[in-house]
Amino acid sequence: MATRRKPARLVDDEIDDEVESIEEEDDDEFESGVEIEDDELDEEDEDEPIRSKAKTKPKPTTKKKRRKALNPDELNWDSIMAGFAGQGDVLFIKDTLKVRNLPVYSVDEIFVPVDSFYNGNKSTKYLMPVWWADAPEGGSPIRAVLLTTKLVRAIGALAKDDEYGLFDPVNGVALTIIKSGQGQQSTVQINPGRKAVPIPDEVLEFYDDFDIIEVAKTFSEQQARRNSEQNNSDDDDDSSSSKSGQF
Repeated sequence: MATRRKPARLVDDEIDDEVESIEEEDDDEFESGVEIEDDELDEEDEDEPIRSKAKTKPKPTTKKKRRKALNPDELNWDSIMAGFAGQGDVLFIKDTLKVRNLPVYSVDEIFVPVDSFYNGNKSTKYLMPVWWADAPEGGSPIRAVLLTTKLVRAIGALAKDDEYGLFDPVNGVALTIIKSGQGQQSTVQINPGRKAVPIPDEVLEFYDDFDIIEVAKTFSEQQARRNSEQNNSDDDDDSSSSKSGQF
């Protein structure tokens, strides 16, 4: 077993420094809710069907062996849908998300900045490592949840309250993050639990192998690549539109 890293001892001043070092997006108070932009861009396939001029070949007379279908009752939908909750190790807040904060090994690993794109506009958001309560069985329950600056400030305020002990592996409570509404009208509410949720050793072992800095780097690269591909697709659409009517 690998030697476990020793959690850092946090004081209020360190939390203040970490949160205040993040540039505020605006001066709105968190009381009225937080607007969340959904990073998942809808894409429509508008490709025209390809029609072949070749003569249709007669169908073979021999009947092909049909593949055997899986039993729907035996499908593990939790495992199948896990990849759609975010981009691999990253969770997007889409509805209700239950997470538990993990011990702090480095102040730089509490909120890690990443590049995020929405409709071609770049912004800075933050990844926070968490124990995901609804992670599929058989895999790692450690994820990084994507946060806006407002949510970072809200979690930082809760972290300074000894009542919750967010980053205490034994006495800390879990967080329930609830998103409601759509688009610019969406709001996010963070509810700390009432009872302590101790983190099991097996979860901490998974956390030992989780590199939040590498996850942040990969996420930023994926976002930039996806934005570039989207821009190229838009350029191709504009070019095709300008040539409409030509064969």
